[in-house]
Amino acid sequence: MKNSELRIGNFLASKNISDAVRVGTINSNETIKLDFGICKNIFSDTMNLSAFEPIPITEEWLLNFGFRNQNFGWDLGEFGIFDCNYKKGNLNLQINATEIPFIQIKYVHQLQNLYFSLTGFELALVAQAEA
Repeated sequence: MKNSELRIGNFLASKNISDAVRVGTINSNETIKLDFGICKNIFSDTMNLSAFEPIPITEEWLLNFGFRNQNFGWDLGEFGIFDCNYKKGNLNLQINATEIPFIQIKYVHQLQNLYFSLTGFELALVAQAEA
C-alpha cells in the first residue's frame, strides 16, 4: 500500500492498535498522521505507512457503512454492489441504474475512494466498525 492510494478519512488497520484508524494527514514521504477524532492530539506523531495494513472488505464493514443486504447484493441508496467475491476482490457495481462490470477492489479504503469518485460523497460510518 502506498500513500498515493489513500485519502484523508480512509480507514486502515494498525499493527499496534487494535481498532481501525482513520487517516488524518498524508505526507509525501510515506508517512501519515492519524485522525482519532477528539483524541487525535494524543497520537499526533507522524507514523510510517508500513505500520498499517489495508482492511479487507467484509459484510461487517458494509453494514457499518450503511449498506443493506438485499437478495441481489448490497444496497446504499442508488449505489449497489452485486456478485460480491470478497476473497478475490471482485465486485460488480451499479450506480443510478448503470452497471459497472467487475471492479477489482479488496479493501475498505479502496471502496471509500471508489464511492467518493462515483458519487462525490464520503462513505461514512453509521455504526462503529470493529477491524
